[in-house]
Amino acid sequence: MSKTDHVIETVLKYDGIFNFDDLYKTLVKWFKQRGFEFDETLYKQKTGSALGREVEIKWAGWVNVTEYIRYWIRIHMHGDGWNDVEILKNGKKKRMVKARLKITFTGDIELDYENRFERSSFLRKLREFHDKFLFKKELEFKYEDEIYYMVYSLQKIVKEFFDMESKITKY
Repeated sequence: MSKTDHVIETVLKYDGIFNFDDLYKTLVKWFKQRGFEFDETLYKQKTGSALGREVEIKWAGWVNVTEYIRYWIRIHMHGDGWNDVEILKNGKKKRMVKARLKITFTGDIELDYENRFERSSFLRKLREFHDKFLFKKELEFKYEDEIYYMVYSLQKIVKEFFDMESKITKY
């Protein structure tokens, strides 16, 4: 059975009006530009609240880095008070969404994703030795760093989409 190492999880919160279709396209474009496969694993809506719908969306992207390593980036979006609104922009009506969002970005590394070392107990022990002693530093300092910065890059793109990036820092 393949082994998955959880590397990073970061959360972004947003409350306001945004174009959900453009957000979706921005995220898909980011994944495709980096060679990731992309899948929507969950789309759930609850209606009935006076404040608006509750929407939950999960996306997963994966890319094979080597024959042994696969990166996974998952996005879990939860929205409360999800309401469709129309705004006037440059003299034209645009359909937008008003909601409170919590977006969780997760980055994982899956080792032996094709289960090549599952054929015998000897191969499983060999994989365990390899991962624990021979491959540990390369995994930590190369692959974990890479997925870590990919997740932050994706979060930065979403912050820019929501115009949340600060131009000035305190330090």
